Amino acid sequence: MTEPPPPPNVPPGWPAQVLPPGTDGWEDSAARWLIQWMPPGYRRHGILRQEPAILAYMAQREVETSLHAARRGFSTARKDLHEAGLEPDAIEKALGVYSEEGARLAQLERQVGLLADALIRGVRWRPPPRRTQDDSSRRRGGMG
Repeated sequence: MTEPPPPPNVPPGWPAQVLPPGTDGWEDSAARWLIQWMPPGYRRHGILRQEPAILAYMAQREVETSLHAARRGFSTARKDLHEAGLEPDAIEKALGVYSEEGARLAQLERQVGLLADALIRGVRWRPPPRRTQDDSSRRRGGMG
């Protein structure tokens, strides 16, 4: 199943549940989306809802840490689990989990990074200008 294309004023990879920057309520939608990636204990700290930029900063650290742990686990699981006496089939399934979760976390890292750019640094995305056939032929040096 493919995701629908993002609205024209957000970059590819922008979470679908988060409104575009600059629209009414966008920071609240970003905070609602980001808080779900934090360990449960963080949710009781009001500052994270009051200051979405702080939440974005902390969410980046959490996701980076999780991705690092998944990559490390993937790289050491075969040897460690073999030494622990697990069957090769079970080890392969564990590696499959790490592979699937690693891909999910890498995508999440990009999404959180886009929100952090917008919330912390005020980055606003502009779609690249559309190229016309005339533009592309000139760039290639063609005659049209």
